Amino acid sequence: MSGEEIWIREGRLLDAVRASISLPGIFVPVRQGSRVLVDGAIRNPVPVSVLEALGADVRVAVNLHSQPVREIEPRVRRPSMRSRLGEAFETGLARLRGRARDTSDVESEPELAGPNLIEIITASMGVLEHEIAKHRLAREPVDVVLTPDLGNIRSFDFHKAARAVSAGRKELEAKLPEIQNALRKRAGLARYFSLGSSS
Repeated sequence: MSGEEIWIREGRLLDAVRASISLPGIFVPVRQGSRVLVDGAIRNPVPVSVLEALGADVRVAVNLHSQPVREIEPRVRRPSMRSRLGEAFETGLARLRGRARDTSDVESEPELAGPNLIEIITASMGVLEHEIAKHRLAREPVDVVLTPDLGNIRSFDFHKAARAVSAGRKELEAKLPEIQNALRKRAGLARYFSLGSSS
């Protein structure tokens, strides 16, 4: 109703998750008092500002929006019932006439189907979230940004969860030296400030 970013800090975890995954046009928004909550990625797809507000010393962000579009996969168009009936009719008619049907004008290449409505919505959201994430990370710097290679894992590919976890683990292992360096740097600064305050 206001467009403001809401941080859910209390209540049931299930309710918070349900509100956070309320993709516009796909899931019904969650009502919370006078508020109507949708997916927080609309405003803040990589919410590092929350880390600052909670007083985190070392900030590690996971950016799942490094690719602008990964929702649309080309697929072969299935012939409609009408076109299949037409093909059967033409083939049957050719048999009645006692000759094979001439199919030289039929394309050998399969026709590709366009994206469906869900793909269009989620791909459009992906473009917006990619741009917002890029600008927010530039404005709200963090110590380390993890960008797992999700390849062709799309928003609703829940059956590919193991592959997504594996990609996250691989990226974490690659960035572990950066995280350890940030922790050492922060510990060194803390030690420096504690020494300074005692003198």
